[in-house]
Amino acid sequence: MLADLDEKRERELIQELPETTEIRQNLHADLVLEHLEKTHGLLIENYEVFHSDDGRTNIRCDKRIFDVVAFMAHEMHMKTNEFMPILRYLYNRQLINRTLYLLNRINSETTKIAMSAENANQQGVINDARFREVLEQLKALKAEITAQTKNVLD
Repeated sequence: MLADLDEKRERELIQELPETTEIRQNLHADLVLEHLEKTHGLLIENYEVFHSDDGRTNIRCDKRIFDVVAFMAHEMHMKTNEFMPILRYLYNRQLINRTLYLLNRINSETTKIAMSAENANQQGVINDARFREVLEQLKALKAEITAQTKNVLD
């Protein structure tokens, strides 16, 4: 009984943390289900992921609806000290994947701009010194983004 009270109080304290709120609001529920399918044998076909009006993803099981934190506590019957490291890991992985996507997109766009600028320069359409300066800055930016992307992956 005392252990249950301690767990309940700990869960209440965790619920109040900004980190928990951020995870609850932003972690994609499908990542949680996929992870639990691999690590805990969860049958994900028993659950439905949907977007609520506030933009977060939730999990529906029969008539019950859970955010990712509540799902881990109530549906998976995990203690806070068991599920918070999992949710932190998944949220960090989600952030890294999003960052890599954005870096790759920026890299792609800067490559297109640099190639277009180089073609215009070779055709003699533009021979302005400022244009060449911008082209060099784009090349430097592309190199920096490429290096940062490799650092994130390592």
